[in-house]
Amino acid sequence: MATLQPRGSWLPDIKRKAFEDAKKMQATVDKQSAENGKDPPPYLLKELIGKGSFGRVYTATDLTTKMLVAVKIIDIEESDTQNPKLADTFREVMAEINALKLLSDSGAKNINVVIDALAVGQSMWMITEYCAGGSVATLMRPTAPGGLQEKWIIPILREVSEAVFWVHRQGIIHRDIKCANVLITETGGVQLCDFGVAGIIETKFDKRSTFIGTPHWMAPELFDQNTSYGTEVDIWAFGSLVYEVASGLPPNVMAGFDMYQLGNHIKSHAPRLQGDQYSSQLRDMVAFCLQEDPKKRPTIEQVQDHPYIRNSAQQYPGSSLAMLVKGYKLWESQGGILGTQAHRRER
Repeated sequence: MATLQPRGSWLPDIKRKAFEDAKKMQATVDKQSAENGKDPPPYLLKELIGKGSFGRVYTATDLTTKMLVAVKIIDIEESDTQNPKLADTFREVMAEINALKLLSDSGAKNINVVIDALAVGQSMWMITEYCAGGSVATLMRPTAPGGLQEKWIIPILREVSEAVFWVHRQGIIHRDIKCANVLITETGGVQLCDFGVAGIIETKFDKRSTFIGTPHWMAPELFDQNTSYGTEVDIWAFGSLVYEVASGLPPNVMAGFDMYQLGNHIKSHAPRLQGDQYSSQLRDMVAFCLQEDPKKRPTIEQVQDHPYIRNSAQQYPGSSLAMLVKGYKLWESQGGILGTQAHRRER
C-alpha cells in the first residue's frame, strides 16, 4: 500500500535550495557592486519564492526598516542596457512607481504597494510588500483542475473590485489582472499586485514580447497594437479572473489557439461560464464583464454594484479567506500534489 511521505522528507530540501539560491544571488550582487565601486542595494535576499521568464522573486530584509519585503529581479540583457533606444525605460518605470506611491498615499485599499525600483547591474529590482498567504493562483492548487468554492469566490471578487476602483480613481490602468496577481494575507486580506510596471520592463527588454498583459486575460482591443485603450481592458481582465477562479483556468486556455487565433476568436466570441455547477449570478458576472465592445463594458463601480458581490461583506467577510490560506498550508504540509496523488493510490 502506498504511504504518504511525511513533510520532513521533502519540504526541507526545497526550502534549503530556496535559501541557497538567495545566498548565491546575494553574493553575486555584492561582488558585482564591489567591482563597480558601488554600494549593494539595501536589501538582504533571504529566500527564492518564485521564478519565471522575467527573472526571480525573493523575500528580503529591508536593511533600513528591518521589514520583510519581496524583491522581483527582472533580468535584462547587457546589450539592451547599452541600447540608446531604451534609455527612457527606467524613467518610464519610475513614473509608474511614483503613480503607485500616490495611490498608496491616497488611502487606497487592497493594494500591494510597490516600495521602490532600482537598476542593479544588468537587472531591474522591484521592491514590494511581502504577502505571506500566497496568490489566489497558488491557493487554487488543492482544487485543481477545478476552481474555488463560491464562498471564497465572492469575497475575493468583492475585494479585488475595491482595489481596481482605487486604481482607476487614480487614473491608472493595471493591465494584468489575474489570479496570480491577487494575494491573500494570512488574516484574509486581499491585495492586488504586479501592476503594469513589470509589463513595461518586460515588453521593452524581452524581444519575444509585444504585449503588456497575459494573453488569456487580455481584452480584444489589446491584440490590435495600434489601437488605444483605457480602463475597459481591466474590466475584461477582471471578467477573465472571475472565469479563472470559478473554473480553474482562464478563458480559451484549452482551445490551443496561437496569439493571432486567440485575438481573432475573442473579437466575436466573448467567453461565457457554462454549467449548472456555477450559480446564475456568477455566470452573469462573467457575461457582464466580458463584452467584445469596450464601450459596452461596465465601469468598476457598476461591477461593484453587481448583485453577486454587492452587500456581501456580512455573509462572506474577507476575514473568512484566512481559512482558505490555512487549508492550503495544511494541504501543502501533507505533501501537496504528491500527497494528493498518494492518497488517491491508497483509495
